[in-house]
Amino acid sequence: MIYNGGSNLTVTTEIYVNWPTAKFATIPLIAFVQCVYLRGVVRFHAPPEPCGRWSVTFVDQPVSRFNIKMVVGSRKYETKEAVRQ
Repeated sequence: MIYNGGSNLTVTTEIYVNWPTAKFATIPLIAFVQCVYLRGVVRFHAPPEPCGRWSVTFVDQPVSRFNIKMVVGSRKYETKEAVRQ
């Protein structure tokens, strides 16, 4: 399988600072992840029973390239590119 695109995932949450009291401060956290490239051999499994659990897995670790941006409070952090070969 080779994917050469730009699918995006955004995760938004909050971090609670529980000192000196419960929920003393709340820090917003946003993560943006973009899959730029993904390549590897994929194994597909479909059980014979109609309502069985299907699965798709990589045979070996895939080659991948991601762009990641983080926003913690008012600060922005950005990676140039995360590559795994």
